[in-house]
Amino acid sequence: MKTVLIAGGTGYIGKNLENYLSEKGYIVKILTRTCTKENHVLWNPETQTIDATKCLDVQILINLCGEGLDKKRWTNKHKQQLIDSRIDPTTVLFELRNSFPQLE
Repeated sequence: MKTVLIAGGTGYIGKNLENYLSEKGYIVKILTRTCTKENHVLWNPETQTIDATKCLDVQILINLCGEGLDKKRWTNKHKQQLIDSRIDPTTVLFELRNSFPQLE
């Protein structure tokens, strides 16, 4: 079965997707800044680092990164934070794509 790496997998949607994919037989790994489970893979978007050794078997990457939409009032500053919390990790993952030559 294929191995899936979910960036932003500790959020509501990510947890449900992890459960769904696991039930379908996929091996699921979660890209996170704080490893608390065996299937977690450490990364730091600010320094553009990732524990690539735990990603050698990853074939599918799903990006769900982003600050929760219901956390704060939508001021102009908060809107920018929402945008940045999605674009910045996506940019980092794109730059780190060479760490995942086996991705489909």
